[in-house]
Amino acid sequence: MVNTTTISSDTQRGHDQSDVTHRNNWRGARLNNVGDLTRLDRILAFTILFISAWNFCLPVAGHVDLPWWVAKIQFLPRLYINEALFIVYLVLVSFRRVQRLILRLKYPNSLACTCMIVLAVWCAVISTFGPLPLHDLGRSGRLILMALLLIAATQWAAHEPLYFLRAFLIGLIAGTIVNLFYTFAHPYIIVGALPRLLGQNTPGPAMGIGVCLSAWLLLLSRKRIDVFIAFWGTVICGSGALISYSKIGLFACFAGFLCLTAVALKALWIRKSHLMFYFIVLLTIVSFIYSMSENSQVFYCSLKQMIVEKLNFMDSSKHKSTQIRMKYVVGVGEILLSHPVGVGFSGFKEAMMITDAYHSGQAADESAINPADSNPHAFILYYASAGGFIGGTLSLAAFMLLWHMMHRGMRAYGLAGIAVANLTGMAYLVMAISVPYLLNSAIMIIPAAVAGGLLIRSGGRTGKLGRLIETN
Repeated sequence: MVNTTTISSDTQRGHDQSDVTHRNNWRGARLNNVGDLTRLDRILAFTILFISAWNFCLPVAGHVDLPWWVAKIQFLPRLYINEALFIVYLVLVSFRRVQRLILRLKYPNSLACTCMIVLAVWCAVISTFGPLPLHDLGRSGRLILMALLLIAATQWAAHEPLYFLRAFLIGLIAGTIVNLFYTFAHPYIIVGALPRLLGQNTPGPAMGIGVCLSAWLLLLSRKRIDVFIAFWGTVICGSGALISYSKIGLFACFAGFLCLTAVALKALWIRKSHLMFYFIVLLTIVSFIYSMSENSQVFYCSLKQMIVEKLNFMDSSKHKSTQIRMKYVVGVGEILLSHPVGVGFSGFKEAMMITDAYHSGQAADESAINPADSNPHAFILYYASAGGFIGGTLSLAAFMLLWHMMHRGMRAYGLAGIAVANLTGMAYLVMAISVPYLLNSAIMIIPAAVAGGLLIRSGGRTGKLGRLIETN
């Protein structure tokens, strides 16, 4: 008599093996289509990502003279060294490869890349009628460069996602260490016993994103080196974000802590939690030792005072900072009604100064600001004022596509992956209504590229992705 249970079991194993083989073959074909990474690829890519992250977290010179290596190094005026290196990479190594991938609209992140390029070209055309057309052309050029970086980084991550995620996160950690050193060595504003972060409004949000990416690394890898990097990324970037004056940095930091909570719950649920257990124990021991010190209560009270001050500044009826941001929204709305196709990047100052919102007395004084530096301090408003309704729509589409890619790439890790991706996306959403640099910098480009690389490695499916990257 034939054992039907055995036959059924063997058949199921055969189907499972066939599915794994099909997935791995498809993934291998997709990887072969984008080419193998050479040693030069890896070195240049690591350097580009490290410097891109490093630049975000550096202190801004104000009351203290900083050494040259702490400042953002410019290869040419407004062309930073990481951007120059990427141009060299495109010229020497990868331009044809990147160009070919952009044209494959089904390739992860290619649609977002296309939106960014069309947005850049459109804003460049509109900006030719502005006061500084050559300067605005450079801004459009940077946006195109970031679009190409998105595709190149997606290709890098398709081969070694952990390697390039580490590169970006280590850059954030290193820049934060430098900023914290000079913040405590040369305090400028002191609240209680703690100094405010130097150059806080730009580094603060990036440091909060560093906490989110620490959770990414902890979810993607169980290696000890990655747990070590994630631990110090949480501690160092979290410390910098908490003492910054940026409310966005505080929100991104808390989103990162929620991401870490989701990762911890997943690890405990599947009972593969030995490294997560070490992570939690180490964090607990450090917190306990510090709580026994004499300065812990002073530190706690100072940190609480900082956070309360940040939250109080969200009341627009009491604080001018929030009022100014609200007037930018109204002002850009008036600009769109009078200039539906936009006014170009450098045309914002002149257009804003003739709006009713500006003459209400609650808007920021734009009269002394260079037209090259004047902007509405919000991502969507920035491109809406420059490119009109078309520019605003394209920028919003690119943002949503990047967020959606993070969701698609991380959902193979179940509810924890979905939670981590969308909490990080929410942090970027808060940044989008407060800063203009989400698309023309690497801060959102690289996480979306890593997620796109993960999607390629899984063959476009939501299979057991952890097994595919665990060997990196």
